[in-house]
Amino acid sequence: MPYTSEVKSFEYYDLVSMPANANGVFDPGTQRVDFIYRRKNAGNVIARYINSAGFPIESEEFFDGTRKLGLPYETSEKYIPGYHLDLVSGSPSGIFGENPVEITYIYVKDPSVVITPGTENVKLATPSSIVDPRDWNIDFTIRPRATSSIATRSNSSKGGSGGDSTVRPAKATVVNNNDVKSQIDKPELNNPEIPLIIIDKPKADVLNNTKSTRKALSVPKTSDSRNTFGYFILLIVSCGLIVLLRRKEK
Repeated sequence: MPYTSEVKSFEYYDLVSMPANANGVFDPGTQRVDFIYRRKNAGNVIARYINSAGFPIESEEFFDGTRKLGLPYETSEKYIPGYHLDLVSGSPSGIFGENPVEITYIYVKDPSVVITPGTENVKLATPSSIVDPRDWNIDFTIRPRATSSIATRSNSSKGGSGGDSTVRPAKATVVNNNDVKSQIDKPELNNPEIPLIIIDKPKADVLNNTKSTRKALSVPKTSDSRNTFGYFILLIVSCGLIVLLRRKEK
């Protein structure tokens, strides 16, 4: 007797091999008819980890969809130092479909960690102390310890004496040349933070030499002195006119 086998369709599968004995005749032995199916390809699943500015902060997870149509997938958030999860866009878990799937984990930066050089304690700063709250790629902020030199340099940049100024001395000591030796013996004057200002008195021969080489500066002429000659001529002419008038009167 003849027989006929029927091809069936299955969701998520494609028929890839048709048996040669799909149709035939029954015989006394056992006959096996095999239809070979293969699961269809699905779209890939990608999990991205970004900050609120859209920049990646961790490597993405890629799930290949080859021969996985209809199979489940699952993604998860990651622990990223300095950040905490704020929002998930997409389905963290689901089933591989025909189209690619993207899941985006959006993280927000934690308050910056302030590291002060020379100290062992690490303190958490408030959000207002972050250098640029919009820059989410800065993991920590390093701030120098507040010293008088830093304060002076900051003041000078805002209109002070100049950008190269250093620590302002707390005390200045003025001594004569004859008292230098006695002052050096005092340990309190050896403190490098207290500058020592020494005033040297000029010697007598230097003063005399300076006086002998000095020259008096000429006084600039005024406008009246430049017109002296004109006034003198005018005076002579006036006197001459007076003499002539007196002669005519006689």
